Amino acid sequence: MIANWCSHFHIILLLSLAIFVQISSQIETKVEVLPGFEGPLPFELQTGYIGLGERDDDMQVFYYFVKSENDPQNDPLILWLTGGPGCSPISALLFQFGPIAFDVDDLDHYDETGTLPNLILRPHSWTKGKKEECSERLATAASIFLRSSSLR
Repeated sequence: MIANWCSHFHIILLLSLAIFVQISSQIETKVEVLPGFEGPLPFELQTGYIGLGERDDDMQVFYYFVKSENDPQNDPLILWLTGGPGCSPISALLFQFGPIAFDVDDLDHYDETGTLPNLILRPHSWTKGKKEECSERLATAASIFLRSSSLR
């Protein structure tokens, strides 16, 4: 009888663990504050992992999701991939198109103290633009990329 109970216990334990792993792999995290930014973030930022392959645990890709600050229901979703192993997506978020950036006026302070510069809101973020503006920016970026001498 004890052996039968242990067998059932192991089956229930394995099923519970499988359900927990499946649920936890789909959980995203809402980020409300960032170090270097004063106060709560005034936009919606989520982070998480997306499972790729036939099984979610084959490969995981980390993502940042910033909801459109204009019309999230109708604005296009832009997927921006940062290339290469070891390239953090935060570089694109801070240096290229995201709603926040390093405070370049604070860089002298960085050199003196060894701390990271503060984060500030970027007034012309892609998350603030209208559909037409985003389309124009993407077309310009694609054109510059395709004309790049490194592709010839």
